[in-house]
Amino acid sequence: MRVIDPGRSLEFHARSLGLEEVRRGDMARHGRGRWILLRDRESGQQLELNWHPGGSEFDGPYSPGEGLDHIGFEVSEVFRSHAELVAMGARPALVTPRSTRDGTPR
Repeated sequence: MRVIDPGRSLEFHARSLGLEEVRRGDMARHGRGRWILLRDRESGQQLELNWHPGGSEFDGPYSPGEGLDHIGFEVSEVFRSHAELVAMGARPALVTPRSTRDGTPR
């Protein structure tokens, strides 16, 4: 998942989702950015945070549906989980638990 601030994103994902850092790398010498690999201790699922410098082919605005800037979770209480993540600093996307797929309110 592309991020704007690797340190802030690492802190958020560790605090809000309990993910732990597995390793990190720097691809600057190849004209790329930095990455941090995170893992959920319980499930073993992994998430890679990617930061790319300005001018990189991967540095650009979010484009819905491209698959690089979102993750999905299964939760038992979607409204509560959404509110908790927003309270921890997550910025809601256009589509929220209370909206339709195109962002209009239900």
